Amino acid sequence: MKNNNKILFNKTYSTDSNNSFSQVEQINKLISGAISRTNDNSLPENKLKECIKLYQNLNKDRIKFLNILANDFGVSRENSNEAPGQYVNKDPYGRAAVRAEMILQHTMIPLHDIFFNRINELPGGIKFLVEMRADLLKFIRENNHEVSLASLDKSLRQKLQKLVLNNIDLKRVTWNSHYSILENIRNYEAVHAVTNWEDLKRRVGPGRRIFAFFYREDPYYPLAFIHVALTKEITGNVQSILEEASLTDEEVTCAIFYSITSQPGLSGMELGNILIKQVVEKLQSEFKSLKTFSTLSPIPGFQMTIVKLKIQGSEDEVLNELTKSQDVLKPILMKFCARLNWLGDTSGKI
Repeated sequence: MKNNNKILFNKTYSTDSNNSFSQVEQINKLISGAISRTNDNSLPENKLKECIKLYQNLNKDRIKFLNILANDFGVSRENSNEAPGQYVNKDPYGRAAVRAEMILQHTMIPLHDIFFNRINELPGGIKFLVEMRADLLKFIRENNHEVSLASLDKSLRQKLQKLVLNNIDLKRVTWNSHYSILENIRNYEAVHAVTNWEDLKRRVGPGRRIFAFFYREDPYYPLAFIHVALTKEITGNVQSILEEASLTDEEVTCAIFYSITSQPGLSGMELGNILIKQVVEKLQSEFKSLKTFSTLSPIPGFQMTIVKLKIQGSEDEVLNELTKSQDVLKPILMKFCARLNWLGDTSGKI
């Protein structure tokens, strides 16, 4: 007989879909325990860790956890409806009005805000919150931007924005960096896949740079990172960047940002823009001959267009179609970029 139970922290949580009601109760109970006050005001660490483990083991059912967090641990409607009544008819400059105002503000803080704060205090907590938001964004897209999930996302995005932007450090990644950092860079790279360790070694070697933002409490987890090629001139093809020999410091006049990756759960926070500006300052202080900075950026959604064309015709037909489209698209696209590199990436990704 198939065993539908998973053991977490010596407690059993059912993952059988027939027990969905009891699963909802389990989630509710765990979250309640995680945000409740303890007798000595200490962090209910075990309850928080149980929440994390349960969430991770829910896999496709994680939306249940997020729905409960959104609907059962939001703003208390009862308290928020009562609070304005305490504020009305108070002397606007008296102590009672100030106290009523504080109560009113407090009632508008959702309970899940406590959950986010406490998770962040755990080792690896920021990583969990970032990955939770990535799940949340996916479920929002799949559920037609359901209101309660969208509200939860707004709350979590604001929380992450405050936590991340005030607690990140820019660091250069080298071949001597901690193994976990190198492994994460290799695994998370979203634009130009790192084929092997030798490829990564070349990307952090002479004439190349990788810089990353790290959360101070989690120094091995890159929140966003950028690949830079140091060249004599602007290059229009990423393969030449990945394969070119390195230059001496005196020969370097251009810095090309050819790949930038940020965690999906940090979408909408403009980390990439902040990262580029800080890296420019770093490189300018290192290379006095550096005069030009350029990005080599893929067109969003272009790969899927090629895939659709390939389904509809042969490779020669696709190439002819793209060649014809180049003359039409170039004047439009040039409004948004400095140069159009039609064959900027000739790798066999598709």
